[in-house]
Amino acid sequence: MILFGEVPKSDPVLLAEESEKVKEKLENVLGAVERLTGALKGDSSEVLADLVESELADMEKAIEEAALKIEVINNTNCVWLS
Repeated sequence: MILFGEVPKSDPVLLAEESEKVKEKLENVLGAVERLTGALKGDSSEVLADLVESELADMEKAIEEAALKIEVINNTNCVWLS
């Protein structure tokens, strides 16, 4: 590929050919960017899903622990009231 600075301005055919090559290269770059962007979006949604799942599991564990503590407190109060 010839750099634009090297293309003789008086040769419109060569300039058109080189312009088409540059256009094809830019379209290839755009395609790569779109694929990478899509891949990153997919990755981030998977990471987000994993994070939400982990947070829900932690929350469920905390609720269960709190319920056990409440049960112990209720049992202790029942013993005192008897």
